[in-house]
Amino acid sequence: MVLVHGLGANRAELLPEASLLSRRGHAVLVYDSRASGESEGKLATWGDRERWDVAAALRWVRRRPGIDAARVGLYGFSVGASAVALAAAADPEVRAVALGPVWPSLDAELRHRFPLTHARSGMVAALVFRLSGVNVAAVRPEEAIRRVAPRPILFLSGALDEDTPPAVDDALADEVPNSVRVHLPRAGHGGFFQADPIGLDAALGEFFDRALSRTSDAATR
Repeated sequence: MVLVHGLGANRAELLPEASLLSRRGHAVLVYDSRASGESEGKLATWGDRERWDVAAALRWVRRRPGIDAARVGLYGFSVGASAVALAAAADPEVRAVALGPVWPSLDAELRHRFPLTHARSGMVAALVFRLSGVNVAAVRPEEAIRRVAPRPILFLSGALDEDTPPAVDDALADEVPNSVRVHLPRAGHGGFFQADPIGLDAALGEFFDRALSRTSDAATR
């Protein structure tokens, strides 16, 4: 398992998820994304370049002794989910993907955060990103998710999330047959373990138990 945290955080954000997956017998890697925590860099690109870091993490994990390279999964939260979706779409060997709340595109997220009535509109924000070298048009989780399917996909969000409303995830899940969607009723944008540890364990833990089991692996070959 490779876990990717959200914007403005570090690997500690996902330690509860890492712990519950570890207790279920999964090997887990959590790391600081670029320009976060102890990692180098000054610019977070909201998924554009972070997808390369996810790919590098996958290569490292698959070389570790005792790891079954055919049974590797990804979980990303928020902006980390964008990076995970893009990386999984480019890597057909990723067995299963769990996505915390994620927007269909970086353009859509910027329009939500900076509406036209705001001093900085989404168009201006996107221009600033492009001038910083971020390929805004390439960050389209919606298209990536379609390429991940029919591999198992979990959409996980907090029912009280105002940053990325659950309806956003629902619209993405509607486009993916047989995907799993879970709204944790007492959670907002993150803090899933603190809000509902039992619900999180049931949603995330059971999803990866099923998706990465040897029975599931054999069935997909």
